[in-house]
Amino acid sequence: RSISPSRVTHATESKRAWCLSCARFPDQPGQRENLMNLRKWSQSEVEYGRKVLNSGLAGARSGQEAFLHGKPLTPFLGKVVRNASTPAAVGAVLGILSSFPGQHPRCAKRALAFGVLGWSIGLGMGIVWQSRDLTVCAADGALRNIGRVRDEHWLETHPIDYA
Repeated sequence: RSISPSRVTHATESKRAWCLSCARFPDQPGQRENLMNLRKWSQSEVEYGRKVLNSGLAGARSGQEAFLHGKPLTPFLGKVVRNASTPAAVGAVLGILSSFPGQHPRCAKRALAFGVLGWSIGLGMGIVWQSRDLTVCAADGALRNIGRVRDEHWLETHPIDYA
């Protein structure tokens, strides 16, 4: 089988193109420009990520303030934890009861461990349930601000020409 000169040239050029972008040959022409483009791109992406994060946090804070109507967060959290004590107690009882499987001898350490585990799961679920309205307001504010920043970023990268 014969190899045409165009195939040899094409294979050589593709190998050369790979070498130009290879990290083993940093002094090759074009390598510095690629690194500068990568650096510029990564800096702009990090900057955009920071803008999105900061706007999301600011939106969550504004949603929290709107929900609490200017009142401090601490009394609200105290009320939430007090109201979550019932699910915590139910979780502790269920944990203790589940530590006694059928015919195995009863072990106080196992019952205590399962009771604490059930209590912590019940408390966590009670807190999540009792604070769901605050969570909704904070998430709504965060998503609204993030959407605004994403729209601004899209308009910066895709300018609209009305002319």
